[in-house]
Amino acid sequence: MLAYAVDVILMTILVLAIFVLLLTAWSALAWLGDLTNKAAEEFISDPARPGLGRYGLLLMAISIAAQLAIELFYFVFFETIWRGRSPGKWLVGLGVTRSDGLPVSFGASLVRNLLRSVDILPTYYLTGLVSMLITSRCQRLGDLAADTVVIRYDRPRAAAPVTTAAVPHVVFPREQLARLGPEERHLLRQTLRRIGSMTSEEAERLAVRVAAALAQRMGGEAPPPRESTTYLRALHARIHRTPPAGS
Repeated sequence: MLAYAVDVILMTILVLAIFVLLLTAWSALAWLGDLTNKAAEEFISDPARPGLGRYGLLLMAISIAAQLAIELFYFVFFETIWRGRSPGKWLVGLGVTRSDGLPVSFGASLVRNLLRSVDILPTYYLTGLVSMLITSRCQRLGDLAADTVVIRYDRPRAAAPVTTAAVPHVVFPREQLARLGPEERHLLRQTLRRIGSMTSEEAERLAVRVAAALAQRMGGEAPPPRESTTYLRALHARIHRTPPAGS
């Protein structure tokens, strides 16, 4: 909520800047002014039964559409270029990632933000709040549809060295390893470091998800769930060509 409040302030500044630009476009300004006058005339035409008429509803629809368009552009732009972080999320230490830990893509960001129009219903993101309360990873409907999750970026102590292990029956051909870019290798290192500070059940769930994602990226088969952690350590050892443990 705090992150969104910061983003709303910045979006308000953006709206004001756009409005100032519209002031220089006399045709657009004249059209909006005429529409506003007609809406006001409809509102006061019958003092006994005040309400929005056709022009008032049109003006409201334009305002809502403009707000959603600006909000969609704002969040998709920042989440795509800034590794899932809008200025508000950055300020409070949050970010959006895919559920497998890889950076959020343009398509996923577009889906999660298009569904803000549903999460915001009936008012003040009530639908999104209910979804967050009943899902295991606090996901609103947009996150469920895009397979994304909002995470907290902690500032932990210096990470412990990554331990590796050699697994004779696990083979990683060069052509498969070549498909792992900097983002996948970073995910691998961070996962191995996090596993050491998690409970066995949490570590196993994380290892299964990450091992499956990396195996899919390499074009290979995911390891059995109980061997996921060993698989990740062996992959790290193969990438860095570290000697087998105990050799």
